[in-house]
Formats: sequence, C-alpha cells, structure tokens
Amino acid sequence: MVDGIASVDRGSQTPVTVSIDAAQLPSLYTGFRSAAFLRRAGGLNESDEAIMMLDRAFAGLAPWVGEHF
Repeated sequence: MVDGIASVDRGSQTPVTVSIDAAQLPSLYTGFRSAAFLRRAGGLNESDEAIMMLDRAFAGLAPWVGEHF
C-alpha cells in the first residue's frame, strides 16, 4: 500500500481498478457486507466484474462474537 492505494496482482489478466470509501472498507474486509450488498446500498459504484472480483476476494464466513454484552 502506497499513499492509501493498495495493489493486488492477479497475473496476466486485465487489471480491475476499484475505489471504495474508507467508511465502507471495514464492512467489506471483515465479510460483514459483500461488495454486491454495498453496491445495492450505494456504497460502491463499480462494474459487475469488479463487484464479482471483490466478492470472491473477501468471501468467507460472516464475523461474529461469542460474548454477550
């Protein structure tokens, strides 16, 4: 990451550029919200290819905490 810009190399495929607001990134990164959800909610304005790539990159179980507060 340089100057707040991350780069991921997928090999020889065409690169996809994605821009996401810092407020939306934690939800995507932790798996709390998918890229598709964030786009429907207005938090991402990216191509279908970019949304599918993000959903694959951040796929996994939804976060949870076993403690009750």
